[in-house]
Amino acid sequence: MATLVHNRSIALTLCNIKKMTPEQNKSKKQIIYFLKKNFPMEAAKGVRFDLKEYSIIEKGKFLKNIYTWKLTEFDFHSYFLSIRNSYKEEVSGTGGESMIMADVEIKHNAVIMTTDFSLPELTIRPAYFREKFANLFLSFDIKLNDRKSFNKKYILESSSNESKLEKTLTHNLTNELIKYDEFSLEFKNNTILLLFNKEFNEKDSVNLIKIGKIIETEIKNVAQHRL
Repeated sequence: MATLVHNRSIALTLCNIKKMTPEQNKSKKQIIYFLKKNFPMEAAKGVRFDLKEYSIIEKGKFLKNIYTWKLTEFDFHSYFLSIRNSYKEEVSGTGGESMIMADVEIKHNAVIMTTDFSLPELTIRPAYFREKFANLFLSFDIKLNDRKSFNKKYILESSSNESKLEKTLTHNLTNELIKYDEFSLEFKNNTILLLFNKEFNEKDSVNLIKIGKIIETEIKNVAQHRL
């Protein structure tokens, strides 16, 4: 009963946010203030995560988890991260110059969750044309049964067998993920990292917390059915 009330509280909060969140650019400080008003979270001073081991994050010259907040309404140890990354990117030169390399800096937001449950290692990332083309020759993408929309939108890679993946990635979860663009997810060493491949923004911040709660609920339900 307590879990039901807890999840209902999260749902009501998300419903209210849809009504009150304006579609406009906001500073990171304003976004964090907004999140702290709508989700129980507290600064986790001294808590930082090494993100270089995750394949869904591009490894830039400067990749660092610079700020961390603990999401206190989650049962899993869950944190909202502010990530700074910089890398070289080819851009058009000025005054008729050829393409040149420039330093590009971007700030991401992400959620990371740790659990004692045994999880298969996997990655889920957007199915861009280059991945689809490469998969024609390398066949690294795993297709889930009866998940046509998900299979079309995402690339799923894992060393686990399809049966285990089918049980872990429930229909409720994959049906939720197809609602989003530029989203990536990775299960590694019983840790779950989720992020949007976009600049830090309010809408994605809210959606990361929403997706994180759904993942937590689905994993707990799967574990209970195994007992």
